Amino acid sequence: MENIEKHENKRRILWSLFISFFNMALFTVGGGYAMLPVMEDEFVRKKKWVKAEDIVDVMAVIQSVPGVIALNAAVFVGTRVAGFAGGLVSGLGVVTPSFIVILLIAMFMRNIGQLELVDNAFIGIRSGVCALIFLAAINLGRKIVNDKVELCMALAAFFAIMFLRVNVLLIIVIGGLAGMIRYYFNMRKMALSSDAARKQEGKQ
Repeated sequence: MENIEKHENKRRILWSLFISFFNMALFTVGGGYAMLPVMEDEFVRKKKWVKAEDIVDVMAVIQSVPGVIALNAAVFVGTRVAGFAGGLVSGLGVVTPSFIVILLIAMFMRNIGQLELVDNAFIGIRSGVCALIFLAAINLGRKIVNDKVELCMALAAFFAIMFLRVNVLLIIVIGGLAGMIRYYFNMRKMALSSDAARKQEGKQ
């Protein structure tokens, strides 16, 4: 009986993952960046399946691996929630709406892009997408930037990408190395402080 309940619970979770990512992909225009705040609201605040830090990890991972951002994010979160099966159904959920919509456009609406009404609609949609991406950037910044060093690193990366046109992949590699170096020095500092405290206790 317990095994049956676990199986049914797993099935409900997988179905919920598929429906959630299906709806996100269907109604969130603008790709993975625009999907991030929706994903955080759905899985962190409402369902409480993942932590806010996991969404930050999503951003770091999808920036450093090849592939479509929305699909990578869906597979990452789905795998965190329900393992391999979760990643599979989440990936299917996020690609299915695009497949259906593009198929319908190709079959019945070849000249849709030439319609003035549709063109004006996309102007408004693009404005909304910019707002979603900006919101995602603010939310991620609040979670990632916790001190002056991280703020300086973020500003330096922004300046390098925006004004010096440095390749984003190079920024990711440099940021990763800087983070590891900082971690090493922090651990070294803690070890030295601990040794000093033990020596002080020994003298007493």
